[in-house]
Amino acid sequence: MMEAILHTEFENVTYRQGVSSIPTYKEIDEAIARLGTNRPFFSVDDLRLSLNLSQANAYRIAARLMEEGKIKNIGKGRNKLYVLERGLQQNK
Repeated sequence: MMEAILHTEFENVTYRQGVSSIPTYKEIDEAIARLGTNRPFFSVDDLRLSLNLSQANAYRIAARLMEEGKIKNIGKGRNKLYVLERGLQQNK
């Protein structure tokens, strides 16, 4: 078995995507404005990819944005989809 993988090169996915970091409030606001402009809704994964976040941080930030009234969950159950709240949509 060891001979089969002896010359195999392994790569950490983090090297391709970079290390995630916590964005500023301004970066988050700009990202949700972009996401809300491009399509009528967006997912946590869209938020995660646009800000280079870990999945856990993306869910935390989405929950905080909902508490702040910036986004609204229109999905069902585990399929969370978000839209900008009405006041934010008009300010685009």
